[in-house]
Amino acid sequence: MNADGTEEFMDYAHAQALETERLSLRELKAINKRLKEASQEINNDSILEAMIDRQAFVEETVKRNRKQRRQAANEQVNPVEQVAKKFATPEQKEVEPENEADTELPKYEVRYMDEFFEEC
Repeated sequence: MNADGTEEFMDYAHAQALETERLSLRELKAINKRLKEASQEINNDSILEAMIDRQAFVEETVKRNRKQRRQAANEQVNPVEQVAKKFATPEQKEVEPENEADTELPKYEVRYMDEFFEEC
């Protein structure tokens, strides 16, 4: 207190152990609606908790979407064959057996090496 009986302004009083977050009116209404539907008490703590949960959900969704986009882009740039396709053996076509009597074998003249040297 001052000598004239007035109090001196020191600073604003701040609540301790309370986190402050900025949120829009639309976000607050959405959180309040969800808390009412869940039959939970609406107070600053429950609103802050719901807001933190929502931020975590949004961050997880963004990470998942980013990962999916990167994978899709990577697959376009570097197409990868599946391992099963890469090491698979080609399917064997079954050859229909032909009648052996119908096919003629080519005829070759058989000569021995000695015959070549005798002619010289």
